[in-house]
Formats: sequence, structure tokens, C-alpha cells
Amino acid sequence: LVFDEGLRHDLYRRTPVRGRNGFDLADHYQRNRLRAYEGISMPGLPNHFTIFGPYGWTGASWHVLVETTSRHITRVLRECRRRGATEVEVRQDATDRFHALVEAGMAGSLWVAGDCTGSNSYYFDHHGDVPYMRPTSGRQAQRASRSFSLDDYRYEGPRLTEAMTAARLSASRSGE
Repeated sequence: LVFDEGLRHDLYRRTPVRGRNGFDLADHYQRNRLRAYEGISMPGLPNHFTIFGPYGWTGASWHVLVETTSRHITRVLRECRRRGATEVEVRQDATDRFHALVEAGMAGSLWVAGDCTGSNSYYFDHHGDVPYMRPTSGRQAQRASRSFSLDDYRYEGPRLTEAMTAARLSASRSGE
């Protein structure tokens, strides 16, 4: 479990986050616009989830954010276990689809249409984007956490038989 101070790419220089095929989160955020599926997962970082990722906060309370993202993460991990996988990673096409909605939602917002780009606000990153704000309501984000397709993730690893899965579930319930 890693906690950080926000979406500044330089923070990941002190505590590197590395993923598949040499993916480095600090380098990625320096070169590319910040993106994460539902503000939680990024392609290239298997088994990695964030509570307060790019375009994850709706402006609702911190509790809504934590509950919403936790529900999303829990659904993915349960599905990972159900499939007998040991690795889960969000698909690029799912991330692209989510960000098309983000860009459409931000297009008419005060952040973009109101020309706040010269305000020197901490909400703007070095690309001129506002990656802290998700252009949906808290209710919409909560609904999405309950209904996103679990196939938006790729699951890999040894396939456990139904008997092994049942035995593990039984052992975990009995406290063994």
C-alpha cells in the first residue's frame, strides 16, 4: 500500500512506481497527459490501484471518493479471485473510452471554456490540464463503480480449478 501527496509526477522520482515492460510512472506523467480508468487504474501497471487518481475526484466529500474507489477496487479483486488470476490490469481501450467521456465533460466546463488556464491554480498540471477533477457528479461516479464492465480489465495467471477456489474460500471464511 502506497500513499502519496497527489498527482505531481516528481513525487514518483523519490518513490518510483514501475510496471510492465519498464513502465515508469514519473516518466509517463512527465511526458503524457494524466489518465486513469475511472481515476483508479492505469494500463502498464498491473495490480495497481489508486484512491485519488487522475480525474477521480468529483468535488464531493472525501468519504464519497474513498467509498466509490474502494467499491471499484473490491469488485475487480473479487473478479480476479473468481477467475483464479494472480494479475489484473485495466485495458487500454477501456481507459481511452473513459477519457473520451472526461474530455467531452471538461469541454464545456469553467476550467476550459472559462479560460482559467492563466490563473496559475494548483488544479492545473504542467500540461495545462485539470486532472484532479472528474467532470461527473458523485452519484454518477458511485453508479459507475457498481456498473463498469469487469471485462474492462485483463486477468492473467494460473487458472485455479473450481475445487481449489472453493477450498480457499472455505478456508478464508473459517479463519485458517
